[in-house]
Amino acid sequence: MKFRKVISCVVAIGCIVMAAGAVMAQDEAAGISNSLSVAYASKYVWRGLVLNPEPVMQPSLTLTLPSGLSYNYWASYNLQNSSAGGDGQVVEADHTLNYPVKLGQFDGSVGYSYWSYPNTAAHSTSELSANVCFGGKFNPTVSVNYDVDQTKGAYYSLGASYACGLPFGRTAKDLGLSVKVGFGDGRHNEGNYGISRKSALTDVSVGASTEFALGEKFTLIPSITYSRILDSEIRDALADPDNFVIGAAVNSSF
Repeated sequence: MKFRKVISCVVAIGCIVMAAGAVMAQDEAAGISNSLSVAYASKYVWRGLVLNPEPVMQPSLTLTLPSGLSYNYWASYNLQNSSAGGDGQVVEADHTLNYPVKLGQFDGSVGYSYWSYPNTAAHSTSELSANVCFGGKFNPTVSVNYDVDQTKGAYYSLGASYACGLPFGRTAKDLGLSVKVGFGDGRHNEGNYGISRKSALTDVSVGASTEFALGEKFTLIPSITYSRILDSEIRDALADPDNFVIGAAVNSSF
């Protein structure tokens, strides 16, 4: 049974890679850049909330025009039965448009995302987003996400990242360290965490990752992330307010 799951997963990934390759070959002449990622995660955690406690595969394809406008398709694929659905099922499929903007000397972007949840009882929804990256050694980033459909609530986050050199291996690059703190307004927290309508600091996540070259066109990025719910009322409402997630992604740009 496990062997069959592995085979079906490999076949699915192969189909994604072949389809992406065909699209990328056609787009190269038009000046469109493309990137493909296939990621494994030991569980699916979103804003501190466990959406799937079992392993998932999460492919992503991004097409970027010369103007900077990009389209991203992202999906979450169950690798075994769980409370989130049956094995071999796609339980989330997201479509995102993103456009870069310049705010003085800082880089930013605005975007629109449509999130759908096939094979589940969850309703689809949409978010508007905006973020500003301040650069520098710790690369602080401020982001705002507003759900225009289901919760009509806002989620704010402050993140930072830092890269430091690793003392081993010729093919390993820097060790990337990151941290993000989230804050949700009352509508967001009520709709997503099921608590009374109050604004609160919601979650913090701390991660580490590195990158290894796989030939000339592919990179392997192993990672580990610790996620913790901060608000006491949200913690009491959830079965798993603290989580470690082990991940690995294979990325390629064409």
